Amino acid sequence: IVRSRRPIPRGERLFEVGSPLQSLYVARDGAFKTSTLGEDGGKLFLRPKTDSVAAGTVTFAVSNTGAMPHEFVLLKTDTPAGKLPKGDGGKAKETGRIAYVPTMTPDAATSYITMDLKPGKYVMLCNVPGHYGLGQYAAFTVT
Repeated sequence: IVRSRRPIPRGERLFEVGSPLQSLYVARDGAFKTSTLGEDGGKLFLRPKTDSVAAGTVTFAVSNTGAMPHEFVLLKTDTPAGKLPKGDGGKAKETGRIAYVPTMTPDAATSYITMDLKPGKYVMLCNVPGHYGLGQYAAFTVT
């Protein structure tokens, strides 16, 4: 079914990530601009309470305090947090993954992961498509 609708005003959103796809738009005249924004209108972030711990048993309390779904991935890697190779959908390649919390909605309960960590460099990140590229990662060191 093809139907003509009203012109789309400048700045109006046609679609947001996480919203169900309800319409297909075709531009007969003009163009659409694609913008990717973070939770606060800018970059996304991941804020650990500390950036280093002593080797041994460590418990991560993972919660989503944002307004969109997120996940938690922990990688053991010497690659700097913002320099991980990327794969499909702007996701970071998860080489060295040692922990994972699947997609959490904003109202999800806190998830706890307990594991023994060896000394080294780690990266925490959200790997929902596009989130890593928007800055949702943090370096983490185990001494």
